[in-house]
Amino acid sequence: MRYSSRLFSLSIALVIGATTTSHAQGPTGKITAREVKSDRDVVITYTLSGPAEAEYDVDLFLVWGGTNRQKLERVTGDIGSGIRAGSGKIIHWDMKTELPDPIEGMSYLFQLEINRSRGLAWYWYAGGGAALGGVLYVLLKPKSESPSTTLPNPTIPLPPGR
Repeated sequence: MRYSSRLFSLSIALVIGATTTSHAQGPTGKITAREVKSDRDVVITYTLSGPAEAEYDVDLFLVWGGTNRQKLERVTGDIGSGIRAGSGKIIHWDMKTELPDPIEGMSYLFQLEINRSRGLAWYWYAGGGAALGGVLYVLLKPKSESPSTTLPNPTIPLPPGR
């Protein structure tokens, strides 16, 4: 079977190791377990370290051959935006759908990329700044003289041709 050889290759490669991406004094992720349940379900367990009140964006990459790196899209679980720090985070990857043609004979690594989520807070800051600017403009704009009610030249010219 074609997929059983893929499972065997991936299982061996998973034993080789996994890496994580960390940022200086930022959130870090460590893959703690990898398990091939079936050709449609590879389970990756990880720990996310960082401030508990923060939310993070988590992406999973497959790395092989030293220079090849692919972001995995067919994933579910504790991945994407709004993930909080903690242990026992689980990602399910549908390997068969994502990689219909296996990469034979190569070592695979999983790599986490974790960044702090921006969330929607910046909308509040931008909106508050705009509102404050509008209020300050109204309160601090220079007083101008009221427009004159009389026209500078009260005569109206005749229409052309007269």
